[in-house]
Amino acid sequence: FSAALSVPLFMAMLGVRLLSRRPLKVEFFGRVAVLSDPWRQLTALVMAGLVHGAVIFALIWFSYGFRHSMVREDASGARQYYDAAWRYWGTKDSAVTKAAVFAHECKLLPEAYVYGFVYTFETTRERQAFANGRYSQTGWWYFFPYAALIKTPLPVIVLLALTIATLFYCIRRPDRQDFFYSLTPLAVLFSGYLFFAVTAKINIGLRHILPLYPVAFISAGVLARNGHSLKCWKNRGVILALLWLAGENWHIHPHYLAYFNPLAGGPNNGYHHLVDSSLDWGQDWDLMAKWLGQNNKSGERVYLSYFGTTPIEHFGIDAKVLPGIYADFGKELFSLQEGIYCISATMLQMVYIPSLAVWDKQNELYFAKARDEIEMLGKAANPKAINANEWGMRIKGFDQLRFAKLCSYLRERKPDAKVGYSILVYRLSDQEVRDAIGASTAMGPVPHRTAPNSFAAKM
Repeated sequence: FSAALSVPLFMAMLGVRLLSRRPLKVEFFGRVAVLSDPWRQLTALVMAGLVHGAVIFALIWFSYGFRHSMVREDASGARQYYDAAWRYWGTKDSAVTKAAVFAHECKLLPEAYVYGFVYTFETTRERQAFANGRYSQTGWWYFFPYAALIKTPLPVIVLLALTIATLFYCIRRPDRQDFFYSLTPLAVLFSGYLFFAVTAKINIGLRHILPLYPVAFISAGVLARNGHSLKCWKNRGVILALLWLAGENWHIHPHYLAYFNPLAGGPNNGYHHLVDSSLDWGQDWDLMAKWLGQNNKSGERVYLSYFGTTPIEHFGIDAKVLPGIYADFGKELFSLQEGIYCISATMLQMVYIPSLAVWDKQNELYFAKARDEIEMLGKAANPKAINANEWGMRIKGFDQLRFAKLCSYLRERKPDAKVGYSILVYRLSDQEVRDAIGASTAMGPVPHRTAPNSFAAKM
């Protein structure tokens, strides 16, 4: 769907081409013409763009088997669901969404393609974000530059600095107009994509600007060939930077996702700066299982908060499950006691519950109220005083508040170990648990009042 960005990039290159006032050579079925008039050039280039658009249009339909509907004719339930979704999208005020709904109603494109496009567009207009201890629903313009600054290896930054130095050297030379004109596609792609990135509302990981890196590397190679007078010191710098990069690669292997350069304090301090897909995608829980096998010989209690989609049972970890994005928590009450606490970096920073990330007096009041209600209901003489569904929701609410308070304590405490840099491990005593969440920690299970399985956590 990001291919839609190619349209404004095409328009930008078209403008540069026309403003350059260079003759345009056009070849069509063996016939060659050289166009000098800007209007004829515009006509030829627009026609070429329309041909490209027609091919793309046909390929999209081909990819969906030239079928409009995204569900089978006999799938009435699914049809009703998606029809309701389209009615919902139709109430949005965005011009992009309205255009997508119009394309669906007129059957201009396959329904699945248009639905995926509008769903992606609408669900990324806001997204919880974390950067360097701050939280936002709409992100920050500096998120991606900041992420690139601390996650790009320093030798690569040095190489790109050499590129910029070469660029300024070449700019001073009047015979370089043709050379800079040839860089137009790279410059437009880089600046255009960067513009859309910094104005986007979804700030969850460096991966969203990865297309910029190949552009930067290609530009570096092109500029290196044209900075002849810088050859001596430039070649030495490149060799040293590449050796340095090899050392960085060896040092972080195999935890590449968790790489942070020395400007951020290295991977050990990465979770203070960025989490989510810049660091933690639940990729280290197999290593966590091995770590527990080697470091928990005495059978200490294990508590975990997991950021990931693979069921935690897959890793063979016997633990009490604390709140997590996809974890099945809140099915029963259990106490927090002395033990090993294994917490994903994204969960530690409470990215997806930002209202609880900063533990203040208001959250403390909510927590005290939830704790008192749980204790009161747990001691009720009549076990039918509250239904199972409501009981399950009460447990989940209490669990989230208790976990948020625990994390506010742990963020101020140095981890006892890190597994793959994305999981923080804390060995807590009973006294530390009491210091973290208060004296009332022994919330034992209440018979016949566990939450039903249908209430799997989706925070």
